[in-house]
Amino acid sequence: MKKKYFLFAFVLLILVFFGFWDVIQNPQVYYDDINNIFNLTIASKTFNLETIKKVLIFHFGGFRPVSYFSFYLNYLFWGRGTENLFPFIITNVIIHFFNSLLVFFVSMKLTKDNYRISFFVSILWALSPVNSLAVDYIVQRMTELMFFFGMLSFYCFLKYLEKRKKAFLLLTAVFFVLSVLSKENGVLFLPLFFVYLVWFDFLKIDIKKLYLLFILLYVLFLVFAANYFYPQAIVRGFTPWERFLTESRILLFYLKTLLLPLPSDIFLYVDFSVSRNLFHPFSTFVSSLLLILLFFASLYLYKKDRLISFGILGFFIFHSIEASTIPLYIAFLHRNYAPSFFLYFAMVSFFFKYVRRDFFRYTVLFSIACVFVFVLKIHNSSYSSPFYYLSQNYKSFPNNKDLCAALGIRYSKTGQYKKALDLYIKSFKPDKLENRIELVLGAFFNMGCYQCVINMRGLVKGAVIYQIIGKSYKKMNKFNKAEQYFKESLKIEFSKNTLFSYLDLLAKQGRFKDILVLINRYEKKIGQFELTYMYKINSYIELGEFEKAKPLFDKLTSKKVYLWLKGKYFLRKGKISEAIETLNKIEIKVLSPPNVFIQLQKVLLLSDAYEKAGEYDKALNLLKDYSKKGFFKDIIEKQIETIKRDREKNGKALPE
Repeated sequence: MKKKYFLFAFVLLILVFFGFWDVIQNPQVYYDDINNIFNLTIASKTFNLETIKKVLIFHFGGFRPVSYFSFYLNYLFWGRGTENLFPFIITNVIIHFFNSLLVFFVSMKLTKDNYRISFFVSILWALSPVNSLAVDYIVQRMTELMFFFGMLSFYCFLKYLEKRKKAFLLLTAVFFVLSVLSKENGVLFLPLFFVYLVWFDFLKIDIKKLYLLFILLYVLFLVFAANYFYPQAIVRGFTPWERFLTESRILLFYLKTLLLPLPSDIFLYVDFSVSRNLFHPFSTFVSSLLLILLFFASLYLYKKDRLISFGILGFFIFHSIEASTIPLYIAFLHRNYAPSFFLYFAMVSFFFKYVRRDFFRYTVLFSIACVFVFVLKIHNSSYSSPFYYLSQNYKSFPNNKDLCAALGIRYSKTGQYKKALDLYIKSFKPDKLENRIELVLGAFFNMGCYQCVINMRGLVKGAVIYQIIGKSYKKMNKFNKAEQYFKESLKIEFSKNTLFSYLDLLAKQGRFKDILVLINRYEKKIGQFELTYMYKINSYIELGEFEKAKPLFDKLTSKKVYLWLKGKYFLRKGKISEAIETLNKIEIKVLSPPNVFIQLQKVLLLSDAYEKAGEYDKALNLLKDYSKKGFFKDIIEKQIETIKRDREKNGKALPE
């Protein structure tokens, strides 16, 4: 028997790696990957308690410490950056392989060691093109880990019911917690445990009353979520109940795609128009009716075949959160990663129960597996070529706004700015919202496509437009052009954002007198604003006008800004010990962009102070420690070289 298991595991491993070979060779980054994976908090090669703590408390849209810790481990052992995606994708593929094994062994427990049913359930689930989205889309390791620990918990739960050993119950609890901490959906394994106890006679409850209880509790959950999340839903262009009605059509699309996957349907971005009521569009009513029939089919099948009944109900349980009134994005195929196990389990169980001829049964199941492999290879080969993949995705789902933005990025990188602009206009055109071209240019700017912004400077005019063009020139170090556009923007309409971008430009050029002139010109329009005082104090210090800077310190409300400028004030006045003491009081706990800037200023000023005090070792060690974080390396290396030269000039030999 063990040889049979090892042979199956080997065959499964070959099939999984064959199916995902294209993305292993050429992994890609899409959508939320950047925000979740390449965040500065988890992109660290430092291993200590402080770093681990930061990783575990980090969250972007959800508290998922187990998943984020796994990304951190990829960085720790293999390095950082979008240029090295191999460790991320190979980890995802390996987790998927182990999940496929867990599907097999859990199916063995559910079917009382029916090897054939378990074999086909595992093969179909592992090779399902729909499930590939949870593997290829790197950030969805969260879904993989949720399923991995959840299935381990379920397996231990089944072992506990069989052996009655408390160790299995403890492991059930531990793996359940890890599942929830990987992704919140893991909590759905709890009702699954309860359903199993009832379905297989460990608990004696009237099944019809149980269904009524399920329906009542779910309705209460829907009402609570609809009221609690109503503001977030409206922002996304639908009410909670409109979303719930829309999900009926989406669930039917999921079912069709899981059972009959077509290459034109398997994409990262899918799109559905919102159902405004039960009959608009009419397919909402049809879909709702079919899903209700399927749900009650599980009740009908309870007495005839509990495995099929359990599988159908499991599918609904694991869609119950993401298909509810909670205002998540309308549809993602990777949401089927857990539910698909129960659907394939019910389907294969149906074949073995009602298809009597072995030849026909195996022919159909092997044919389905072959179709799955074929479509999986098509999807993964195109997924590895982002421009082609997004173009094909757009042909199938042209109204998905996130897709329009993603494809627009690809067009802009190839210099096709007109096509990129059209897509960006479409991506920023939600219902009843005026199309604003400045949002398009703002999106290009936020993507770092500064040349794209500049190339479109003659298409439109306006204060905001000129501000974005000026900021783009500033990013490209074309200061004269940047200043020209900032001036034009302020002429048309005053904006604090434009003014402070202009002040920052002048600071980069060391034009501190011009900064003071500009602030005085717009002082009445600015009002009492902390950034104004920051620029004023910094300019007075740089110009040596210390008495003018002194009374402005009381205007500052940010402790970190106050300590930074006070430390600089002492340093420029030659009060070295006071400067060191003040700068050492600055504590940075969260690496937000403003804090990164303050930390850089602290390090540069403190190293300067140590140098002036003759403590060259302290200065160099401080800079070297900071350089390990990977921020502003050019600036730090330049400062290190300056201190080394000063040390040699003063006759202090460098250590060998």
